[in-house]
Amino acid sequence: MLIKSLSRKNKLLSGLLCAGILTINSNFATASEFQLGIEQMAYSYDEMLSFDVEKYLAENAPHLLSKSEAISHFAGYSAISPKVILAMIEMQSGLVSNAAADLESPLAQMSNQYGFVEQLREMAEQLREVGHQEKSLQTTMLSGHMNQLSETFQKLFPQEAKMMANATAKSLDTSLPGSSGLTSQPAPSTGLTVSNAASLPPANLLSLPYPVGKTWYIGGAHANDGGTGVHSSLDLSTGGFGWGADLSNIWVQSAAPGTVKVHSSCFMEIIHDGGWSTTYYHMSDLAWSTGASINRNTNIGHYASNKAQALCNGGSSTGPHLHFSLKKNGYFNSLNGVSLSGYKIKATSNKSYDTNCDYFNLSQWGSTWCAGNYYNPGVDLFRGVKISSLNGTATTELYYKMIVPAAPAGSNRVIFETSGGTGDVDLYVKKGGIPTLNDYDCRPFLDGNNEKCDSSNGLSTDIGGTWYVMLHGAKQFLNTSITARHSGWYDSNNITVNKGAWNHSWVNVPEGTKSLTISISGFSGDPDLYVAYGSQASTSNWTCRPYKDTGVTETCTINNPQAGQWHIGINGYSYTSGINLKARWEP
Repeated sequence: MLIKSLSRKNKLLSGLLCAGILTINSNFATASEFQLGIEQMAYSYDEMLSFDVEKYLAENAPHLLSKSEAISHFAGYSAISPKVILAMIEMQSGLVSNAAADLESPLAQMSNQYGFVEQLREMAEQLREVGHQEKSLQTTMLSGHMNQLSETFQKLFPQEAKMMANATAKSLDTSLPGSSGLTSQPAPSTGLTVSNAASLPPANLLSLPYPVGKTWYIGGAHANDGGTGVHSSLDLSTGGFGWGADLSNIWVQSAAPGTVKVHSSCFMEIIHDGGWSTTYYHMSDLAWSTGASINRNTNIGHYASNKAQALCNGGSSTGPHLHFSLKKNGYFNSLNGVSLSGYKIKATSNKSYDTNCDYFNLSQWGSTWCAGNYYNPGVDLFRGVKISSLNGTATTELYYKMIVPAAPAGSNRVIFETSGGTGDVDLYVKKGGIPTLNDYDCRPFLDGNNEKCDSSNGLSTDIGGTWYVMLHGAKQFLNTSITARHSGWYDSNNITVNKGAWNHSWVNVPEGTKSLTISISGFSGDPDLYVAYGSQASTSNWTCRPYKDTGVTETCTINNPQAGQWHIGINGYSYTSGINLKARWEP
């Protein structure tokens, strides 16, 4: 067994271990092989969804059940695993195994505070700063305790520690002479790589976290704790309401599709694709439980009108509002350069809540705005993108938008289409404004999920501008999709090619394209047009080659072209100038 010398306060733990009440895997790696570092302490998204603090305490420490929410809350706040927090508590006070220990001093003399929540908050703030490389472990309450913490973690969670030790051993094996890996052991890591402005989610991933068509106030960006850390957070509200106001008709909504993790009654996180997540703090009436899969723009609760609820595990707030944050791989990520509903955020100040427009602003549609009221236009639905696995109930409303540049002559097709799945979702489309149940340009209003709005039937053929889409649940709908497509174009004029020389270009053709037409005209010499898919066109590689005589326009038309790069080559059979190249593709 790996029982080291225990302090007097941990004698009960020693007795429990010897009695077999707390069991240890005797096949586990030795203490020297297992060592917690900040990487092993991180609260991963997998653990958020697989480890239930309340269930663990009910089975192993029922006397701590009343504190399960606080442990879960500060795990989410600090990005430190709740298992590590439980190991810290056990290491210092024996409170996990000893119901007689002081419930209000879980970290004992390690903390300068008194009270369960107060001590956990101090711990969370210090370890959050370590995770963001603002501090080292040596400058926190854990200084000098890492070996003991590793041993305690191993005792409480032997299987997890074994997996960590084996993973570490495997990585070190690659550093031995003669291995296929490095020839020397890398220096120990000082912490996790912290996301910054270079880490950006897709521009059409995140919506503002309130209903499309509504206007809320947004203040300056700030660190999650309001301090000097990475500016990951925004405070948002409808404004004008004090504590005690009726906010039951004001909904906070999910910024992107994902899986819910409820950290506490006032703190929710939604885990998205690509390692991203968003958090929602100062909340009440949470509408979803951990593990729920939800869409973008789904009602998730209200920001709290009761101060005690808004601060369910401490903190500060001057009035009702939503505290919204962005995370990457579990750690708070800078908002600088991030897009919310198409607004690109600038957040470059070195102090929290700075509303100086030079350091904090939002820009879109060629304009820039400072801190203030922002209308939510919804998330861009880029041309050719198919968004799948959409689910909802009767009355669910999902919103998207697509911006189409001013189109040249002959490019006048736009299509919005729902398809697949079960149930009944209705498609609403409007150009230049957000559609409602009573205000729209197109609404097929059919049974089921297969509906289309098309510029050839019901929509304007002047496709340039901003198009808005609403999906409305007539009944529950499951696994449906929305696709938006419009005409595409590429023009290049006054091209010159010498005899035997080439001019090369290419176009990206999206899925669902009905036809691709490429032509050259306007010349008096003899150029030859070559078109090929996937690689550069040449005399030996082409899908289409009209090969016409001098002065004759050459055209290639490909029906149902494969999505991807189509390469265009113009070869000079003789010297030719003034060539006009035109490519058009239609959905």
